[in-house]
Amino acid sequence: MRVRDALHPIDHVIATVLKRSIANTKAFLFLMDNGNEFAAMPLIRMQLDSVLRISAFQLVDDPYALAKHMIEGKIFDKYKNPTRKVELHDGALRTPLEAKYEYINELYKTTSGYVHLSQHHLIRVVKDWDNLNRREDDRIEFGPADELPPWKQSDKREAMVFFCVATRFLLDEAKEVQSAERFQ
Repeated sequence: MRVRDALHPIDHVIATVLKRSIANTKAFLFLMDNGNEFAAMPLIRMQLDSVLRISAFQLVDDPYALAKHMIEGKIFDKYKNPTRKVELHDGALRTPLEAKYEYINELYKTTSGYVHLSQHHLIRVVKDWDNLNRREDDRIEFGPADELPPWKQSDKREAMVFFCVATRFLLDEAKEVQSAERFQ
């Protein structure tokens, strides 16, 4: 008979975050190859979501209890820290990460614009939206409904950098959480 150690809840969350990151990476590359900006960009925001969630383990009194809270499917930011108030919404989680990850807020805001219907979507479906010679009274035309708006190479390169940066933040945060003395 083989006895296995139980999977620690924090390790469970970290393993899940890494597995999700691999899935996001595969999907992001596929969508990049197909020029699908609208579906690729939110994946960067999902990488950042994982960074924020696992960073919370370093903010609460009992990271084990937070991990269990997550595994049980409870609403993440409704977790009650026992001794002091700890806010677990995205804005509060980004604040302590700003010093470590210089561009996290800018990256978060930019990619959130792809998660929520925003200017990123609204202007790119208009034909020649970036034509500087277009007059205000020119007729606005939309491209065919079944075609994706063009994704400029420079914007694709920037998206790739964003994805890599978000993934680096994620890997750094996962390493820091797992190597923290209090989690040993």
